[in-house]
Amino acid sequence: MRFSMLKRMVVVLGLCLSVTAQAVDINVGTQFQLEAIRGIGPKMAERIINERNERGLFKSWDDFSARVKGVGDKKLQTMQADGLTLTADVTANPK
Repeated sequence: MRFSMLKRMVVVLGLCLSVTAQAVDINVGTQFQLEAIRGIGPKMAERIINERNERGLFKSWDDFSARVKGVGDKKLQTMQADGLTLTADVTANPK
């Protein structure tokens, strides 16, 4: 009985660790996608999207952190480590 419980816990832990984080671009990510990034909750995701909609795409990480309240160097590093990316020109569409 004890062994089977331990075995189940190991399987669950393995499944949790095997889920790979997907990259999320700050200039196109949805509320749901942004909230999946560590350091971004519902309010932060809303601030990011509102700022992006009102003043346009973020041109650089400095631009992003200057325009979105609550994003400092440490939080930005956490977000980037968890898969947040920035593509300045998301309109490029090679045909």
